[in-house]
Amino acid sequence: MTRHLRAMFPEATIFVSDLDTRKEKFVLENFNVQRAPASPDFEIEPSERYDLVFCGSLLTHFDAERTKRAIAWFCRTLAQAGLAVLTTHGRHHDERQNHLHYVDVGK
Repeated sequence: MTRHLRAMFPEATIFVSDLDTRKEKFVLENFNVQRAPASPDFEIEPSERYDLVFCGSLLTHFDAERTKRAIAWFCRTLAQAGLAVLTTHGRHHDERQNHLHYVDVGK
């Protein structure tokens, strides 16, 4: 997502944070962005406010309590007219996974 934001908004100041520090380092080194400090448990108060917060499918991996903390934290990071986009697999993910039939097209 960072590469698309950088391409669409070349003059914007973009902040990134990733729980996987290797991925975060790659993005910091390649897309002219700044680091946004965050804790894995969403306990520290955000130091900045942002116009756009994007979180791609991270919440999918959390239990209910951690998800609530994360959403509350993302809300606290928003500027007054800010927008949060938080993606998940969607409510039908488990059903699709349980009924999905794979076809081996290589044979």
